[in-house]
Amino acid sequence: MKSMIFRHVLIVPLACAAWLAGCGNDDTESASTQGMTTPRLGDVVVVESSLTHNAVTLRASLEDWGGDPDVCGLCWATVQNPTVDVLTKVNVSVPEPGSFDIQLTGLLPETSYYARAYARNRRGLVYSAQVQFTTLAESPELMDYAEVGPVELVGVPGRVSATFSSEIISDGGGTLRSAGLCVGEDHMPTAETGTLVEMSAPKVGAFVLDAGGLTPGTTYYVRAFAQNAKGIVYSDEDLEFKTEEADMTLKGNAGPLLIGGTAEVPLNTNPTTEDIIDTEYNVLQIPCYPTAWNNWSSLEVFDLSAQKAWVDWCKDRGKKSIGHFLMSHNTYYPSWLTSPSTPWTVEQLSEMLENRIKNVIESMGGDRVDMWTVVNEATILANKKGSYRPCVWTPLGTEPEESGLGYNEANVEKEIPVYIRLSFEFARKYAPEAELILSDAGFELSLETDKRCCAFRQLVKHLLVKGTPIDAVALQTHIKFGKAGFDDPENTPRWDLLEKHIKWLKNTGLKVYLNEVDMSQTFTVPTTLTETQLENQKKAYKKCVNTAIGAGIDGIFFWGLGDGHDPSFRPYDSAQMYDYDHNRKPAFYGVLEALMANYPSAE
Repeated sequence: MKSMIFRHVLIVPLACAAWLAGCGNDDTESASTQGMTTPRLGDVVVVESSLTHNAVTLRASLEDWGGDPDVCGLCWATVQNPTVDVLTKVNVSVPEPGSFDIQLTGLLPETSYYARAYARNRRGLVYSAQVQFTTLAESPELMDYAEVGPVELVGVPGRVSATFSSEIISDGGGTLRSAGLCVGEDHMPTAETGTLVEMSAPKVGAFVLDAGGLTPGTTYYVRAFAQNAKGIVYSDEDLEFKTEEADMTLKGNAGPLLIGGTAEVPLNTNPTTEDIIDTEYNVLQIPCYPTAWNNWSSLEVFDLSAQKAWVDWCKDRGKKSIGHFLMSHNTYYPSWLTSPSTPWTVEQLSEMLENRIKNVIESMGGDRVDMWTVVNEATILANKKGSYRPCVWTPLGTEPEESGLGYNEANVEKEIPVYIRLSFEFARKYAPEAELILSDAGFELSLETDKRCCAFRQLVKHLLVKGTPIDAVALQTHIKFGKAGFDDPENTPRWDLLEKHIKWLKNTGLKVYLNEVDMSQTFTVPTTLTETQLENQKKAYKKCVNTAIGAGIDGIFFWGLGDGHDPSFRPYDSAQMYDYDHNRKPAFYGVLEALMANYPSAE
């Protein structure tokens, strides 16, 4: 509500009003109140001739003070039975019983209000019956146009935004329905030819506003505007400005952020995918797990030539590379390993664990690989249980968790598989300079009380307490909205949850990445997104990147390089930033806009 303007009256401070309301009648009559009664008030009436779209005069009457006058006045609100606790009240001087008029101004048009008189002596506080009135609709014939001042540029325009100051000089005697800036690429922009950037609560006075969503390297014109019932007005002259030139690539606008993608399956280089990676990313994630993506036909036989080619390609171009991943659950391993005719002994498993890590690291170039996802998807996804996926490495044993988080009361596992810690120790042994990452999935849907989320946090803290050589965590972000969520992807509950997870993990001192990022309405059936769905997908990508950067993320790694290019994982996928022909989709520009907004300087 707008602040009210009171004429010839004194406003009681809120603290005083709270004191007045907080004191009640005492059942035991004191000597100082003997012979007194509480004040007596008459009805409050509306002076009908005074009622306008934003003002009214109310007439109240004090019939009897009851002895020892203290305070008297009127309170009003848009809810029934207002009290002296509200800010909209006024005290008046009424030394003797009688009627008094109070003019209320600055009201909202076509709005119902309720008002009551109040009076207090030492005996207590009383209210009159309430009166209800509704302000009139604004009449353009009874007001003038609003008046606005010139626009000035504040600072230097960025690539996609600029800041301006101006002034609303007059509301024209009416309510300001909207006010702010009008920005366009033509001289003297209007609401029809430009874009309105509106104040959240328009009022008379100076204001500063940011105009965003602009195109880099473009000349714009801006005018102030204000609108009341009489109509809309603009400043007499426009201000010309030009946004900063910008590199229209993701890596060119990522600031300190690692921004990357994932090499497609089958692993090979081709001009189209090379161009995307070279142009857009400063890091490439290279799949190196066994099933389907490389050959692990026996204990010592590896075919990682395609992976190594990508590592060398990245090194030649000054890009970081991520080996993704070294260890996980049985889904990713060949049957000869997961279903042997004779169970593996602990000694055999320990040797295979170390050999697998050693051979993959060495086969891909050793220290030429900058980062390794060491363990992936260790916790269990089904039913969000706080336990670990059983796998070929489980017989290596478990160890009591030492996180100190106390999550066991939530039925989170008290024992943690030893292979997770051993994998990091072996990875550090054979990749002493690389960054080592723990990755898991599903956190964009988890709550702090979710068992799986608790298990992951517990695992992270446990590894740190045990002195495990872990440098970062990665949160997989494959998001399927479903139809309802995809209709309004910016306002789904998942974003505040994702923000909480990132901040919690950042507080451990580790780097935090979003990994395997893709978003769509559905991943399970052939999907051709409509124009509206493509725009919603853009909003989802943009919201995700904004949320992650705001929470302090260190890097964002997207999944495929184009829709439908993974024959083993959602072959009908329309979840990527690029279409089936590797052309940029609206989703790409959503990410680009988010990066530009968060890192507005080209430096």
